[in-house]
Amino acid sequence: MLVYIKINFLPSLTNQIYLSTNKDVKDETINLSDTSLEFKGKSDGKDYALNIEFFKAVDSEGSKYNVMKRSVQMMVMKGKAKKDGDAKEEEDDDTDEEFWPRLLKDKALEKNQVRISLIGKRHIFYVIGSSF
Repeated sequence: MLVYIKINFLPSLTNQIYLSTNKDVKDETINLSDTSLEFKGKSDGKDYALNIEFFKAVDSEGSKYNVMKRSVQMMVMKGKAKKDGDAKEEEDDDTDEEFWPRLLKDKALEKNQVRISLIGKRHIFYVIGSSF
């Protein structure tokens, strides 16, 4: 059985990626690094796992998650865009925001593990995890 992780993502308008499970999860383990997310948990007596490598670096220290009654919600902050030339800080942080054409680094995995729907200007990504 598969568990779906629902991801709301505004590719060009925000530096945040919102993730939430579509199941109530117990005994969760969430390991977020600057390049990947490892998620494990139990729901309805089954073990679930999800491992993804992000398209680009994220800010694991600035990101957070909240375990709720019916879901786990995560706010993953995109990493700052690296710029060539002068390292002078910009006055407006919005200039550091960067467009991500996809969620995962590996295009082949993206095709098999991510389902995309477009609702208004918001993209909804469904990342497929696996049951043990």
